[in-house]
Amino acid sequence: IKTALAPLFVALAEKCANQSTGVLSLLHPTVALTNTTGKRERILLAKRFHIHTLLTVHNPADITLSQDVNVNESILFLRKCAGTKPPTRIINLDKFPQNEEQLQSFFECFDKCASGEIPKDWGIISFWPAERMERGDWTAAIWRSPELATAAAEFAEDKELKTLAELGFEPRESGRLLSGDFEPTEPNFPSSFPILKSKSAEAQTTIQSQPDEWWVHKKQNQNEAARVLSKACHFLITHGQDTSTARLVAVAGDEKYVGFGWIPVEGLTADQAKALAVFLNSTAGRLQLMRNTGGTLSFQVYAVSAFANIRVPDVVNDEEMREILLRSWQDTRDIKVPQYRDGDDWNGKNNPRKPTEKPEKWLDARKIEEWKKAEWKRGELSAEIESSKAAGKDSNSSDAAAEKRLGFVEFAQFAFGFVFVLHEVCCGVADVFGKFGKFFG
Repeated sequence: IKTALAPLFVALAEKCANQSTGVLSLLHPTVALTNTTGKRERILLAKRFHIHTLLTVHNPADITLSQDVNVNESILFLRKCAGTKPPTRIINLDKFPQNEEQLQSFFECFDKCASGEIPKDWGIISFWPAERMERGDWTAAIWRSPELATAAAEFAEDKELKTLAELGFEPRESGRLLSGDFEPTEPNFPSSFPILKSKSAEAQTTIQSQPDEWWVHKKQNQNEAARVLSKACHFLITHGQDTSTARLVAVAGDEKYVGFGWIPVEGLTADQAKALAVFLNSTAGRLQLMRNTGGTLSFQVYAVSAFANIRVPDVVNDEEMREILLRSWQDTRDIKVPQYRDGDDWNGKNNPRKPTEKPEKWLDARKIEEWKKAEWKRGELSAEIESSKAAGKDSNSSDAAAEKRLGFVEFAQFAFGFVFVLHEVCCGVADVFGKFGKFFG
């Protein structure tokens, strides 16, 4: 069924179903369970039904359940429910039965598993709160790992962080303006300008933005070129990427650029842009970006309209936090970031496991020393808080101040160890696909 027609058939099916005990089963594009355009439909369905089960197959070689489509598909089971709605069962499969023998094996394993890992590596069963389903948050269906699904939701709901919209930062899509009237040319061609074109792994390899193509108006129209360049910004977020081979979700620098596969974000100074590039490339940032995916689960396309709701530190008003992140950008701007799939090949510090390369190339003594100092300070502050609580002091005064300082120190550890965080991102993405990571080379 065409996406635009699907709600009409669902409405018809609801009319045919028993209004007390009726059950509907739908085959739905998986991205419709998370994207912004499908949110109203999700809220309406969760209002009228108990969303009993969402089933998604995460094997990149077996993403569809119907013919002549090339997008991930999920099976939905909806049930009429008059009382309080229980949590939704989430079934994330690592593989799909291919014949009757496999189907029998799957049924036997599934029938004995109420939650957790399904025996014989079939996948995992978890549950998602009805409250989130009713708000239109069905994102648990796109994560192989229930822990990552929960973590991503908690970051997106964390009121201690600010949304990009709350900080006055606005995405400004420039790719459409470049399409049609502009074309690639040679560097420094008259009236040409540099852009961030490709989302591939070899285009943007460092957190510092680097133009990879030069473009020019086909008719040398300076007014049209100026209109495009008015969208140029210090901070750009990827419009989509391969979840295995990509390196970065955001880049920043002193120069302003427009993008074709990258979305400029307006309203940031160069320093604010650099700080947010560090945060968005951390686990907290990437998980939020992945919550509103389009395309397929292995090559995701991100909705520009969803960028406004990404939560980040307040780099406008919190000078200390901004400086911590900025120093991290400065320390790591020239380091080639590994691909996500290489996360397991890192040794947990700051250098890939390549015997031909010296660790000093990736990890300098100053960064090690700052990390050690932060670790020592963190232990000191933790002891101070525990000692104060044991003595029965007022937690609203000195304890609160110490806990705030502890929070800054712990975040500093994250920031100064930015490449450590990239390792965490890599491992996090690998965990999304769980046991079938082998399909990603």
